[in-house]
Amino acid sequence: MIGRSIRRALGRPAPPAGGATRGDALWRAFFVVAFTAATVVLLPPVRSRVDPVFREGQVADRDVGAPFNLQVPLSGDDLRVARARASLSVPPVYQRQRKVERELTRDLSALLDSVATIVYAPVSDEERVTRASQWLPGVPRDVLEAALTRDAFGALHAAARDYQRSIFARGLIDNAAVLRRNGYREIVVADETFEQKRDVSSLFDQARVEEAIRNEAALRFGADKARAQLFVELVRGHALPNLSFDGRETTRRREWAAAAVKDYFEVVKGERIVGRHERVSREQEAILRALEEARAAQSPERSAFAVARAYAAEALRVLLLCVMLGVYFAAFQRSVYDNPRRLAAVAFLLFVFVVAVAAATRLEWSPYLAPVAFVSVVLAALFDYRLGLVAGAFAAALLPLATSIGAGPAFVAWVAGAAGIAGIERMRARSRGYSVFLFVAAAYAVGILAVEAGAGWRELGRHAMWGAANGFATGAATVFLLPVFEQVFNRASRFTLLELTDLNKPVLKRLNMDAHGTYHHSMLLGNLVDAIAGEIGADPLRARVMAYYHDIGKIYKPEYFAENQEPGFNKHDKITPQMSALILASHVKDGVDLARQEKLPEVIVDGIREHHGTTVMAYFYQKALQSDPHANRDDFRYPGPRPRSKEAALLMCADAVEAAVRSLKDPTPAQVRAMVTRLVDQRAHDGELDDSGVTLHDLAVIKDKLVSVLTTVYHRRVAYPGQEAPPATEAGGAADEGVAESG
Repeated sequence: MIGRSIRRALGRPAPPAGGATRGDALWRAFFVVAFTAATVVLLPPVRSRVDPVFREGQVADRDVGAPFNLQVPLSGDDLRVARARASLSVPPVYQRQRKVERELTRDLSALLDSVATIVYAPVSDEERVTRASQWLPGVPRDVLEAALTRDAFGALHAAARDYQRSIFARGLIDNAAVLRRNGYREIVVADETFEQKRDVSSLFDQARVEEAIRNEAALRFGADKARAQLFVELVRGHALPNLSFDGRETTRRREWAAAAVKDYFEVVKGERIVGRHERVSREQEAILRALEEARAAQSPERSAFAVARAYAAEALRVLLLCVMLGVYFAAFQRSVYDNPRRLAAVAFLLFVFVVAVAAATRLEWSPYLAPVAFVSVVLAALFDYRLGLVAGAFAAALLPLATSIGAGPAFVAWVAGAAGIAGIERMRARSRGYSVFLFVAAAYAVGILAVEAGAGWRELGRHAMWGAANGFATGAATVFLLPVFEQVFNRASRFTLLELTDLNKPVLKRLNMDAHGTYHHSMLLGNLVDAIAGEIGADPLRARVMAYYHDIGKIYKPEYFAENQEPGFNKHDKITPQMSALILASHVKDGVDLARQEKLPEVIVDGIREHHGTTVMAYFYQKALQSDPHANRDDFRYPGPRPRSKEAALLMCADAVEAAVRSLKDPTPAQVRAMVTRLVDQRAHDGELDDSGVTLHDLAVIKDKLVSVLTTVYHRRVAYPGQEAPPATEAGGAADEGVAESG
């Protein structure tokens, strides 16, 4: 309703009743609600991060102490370090293998008992040594002979068993060097029902246990080398690691210790945080930030009701801004307003903008990095400069409404976006993306000088550097991302349109070969609409491209259209008016199919479908009435739809007028003006231009420009002697006019 009121106030025709569907309205509502919700979530009104009174590197101008007990969150790096330290502080866990101990102890006892039986048996010394060597095969006979005496063996027997128990009691591990190398001073020994900690230095190491046994043998037996050697052989063969590393349990305990680390540290009431004239460290800044956040949390403004009210207020601000943008679309960008896919393109770019602003805000980057210029430039390239300017204003207004960025940087961002649009309007190739960078960077430099007048030169230089970085990013993103947006949203940027003006395009070369008259008509029409489009606020480039391709459907049956017919021969004379109407209307469908086949952008398809709208082929309808007074007028209509843009409306008027004026045998300025006025007014009266957005003033401009240009193109030529043209027959002129006006 608001959009229709504005359109009436501006003299703009309202869309036809029933033109907007319930589904379109639901899509628009969805985009508004989704964008509002995303903005409130990504740019919350209640900031979770509060600025401290002093930052790292600054010199405090006063003492600051903790007014209450305070919990200071650890940073991500500090928390990871603390957890790593807690994990490494957990000593390795070893399991005591009692089964191994029992088996080795039993084996040693059995061996000693067997040898004792031999020692105390009433046999000769030679027989004793022979029998003992069977149990101790690796021990020399002289050692056995000296050690296995009744007087010496008792002490050896007791010493071997005692030292084996001592080794197992202290613990024998496979490799203690690894523990020492990693700095572990103790381990945890789990022993079935209990556990205890042991110093690593007290453990026996498998690699050095033999040395320990030899030292013990020397200590116990002194100069008695035979018993000392036999002691070593007995104990070494029955001393294997009884402590095994339990990797799973160690990992579990370390993970538990890491998880138990608090993600904060405490500052008690009255503790000094930073002193006067003291340079603030990183840790002190974290404490000061936590202090301000704690104060903010205790503020009445952080109550549940106040937070809910703040969120609702921001949602309302964003919603009103979206409504204003929607009113603009309804009044001035009807082709976008009525097309969910085009609305999705705008909404997606604005969502990308909100995401980028949210990231920059959280990272505390410069406010001059807000990508307002990117939004303006891309939408100007995809649609037109007016939409780019308005979308840039929308994005700039969103900054102070939803973030802490002030109005100054927001204004500069909008100015930079407008400059970027000026830069892209002057680009004639994708490779010249640097022009956008130059325009945006220059606009930022000038805007920053105007807004940051009180800042020092160093600060101004820093802001200008961020503005230049924004300009560079805008130019690069435009060049590299614009083709992606074109494919995703099926939109043709001005670069694609410039490429389509190349007359060497296969479809245009085919049109020139198969329908030469139509080709020249299209070229003339392209120049005609290009000269007029700017005067009515349409895009001249878009209008020219639509004109070049609007009649490509005539390739298939060129001889049925007046501009391709030879003088004195008209195929429509041999068929019924109904068949003529079907053939003429088919060039629209054939053109759409050929455009799809050639993968031409949607703007060209729109031009093909809309350049006749739903007009009636009057000549053939009147001809049909002569034979059948009850002929249905709708059978002689083009399929439509009606023009939905200024460019399509201009193309419709220029196409009809150029064909009609061309059919005049001896055009005079008065005849041209009468023909132009009649045809344009007829289309406006029939409602063909209602959906296009043209105003009465635009129609007046179109008629004046068409008269001016066509009078120049089709002025009366001077007849040279001997070259006077024979008078045209009345029938031939009527046929030409009818076909020209219809096709």
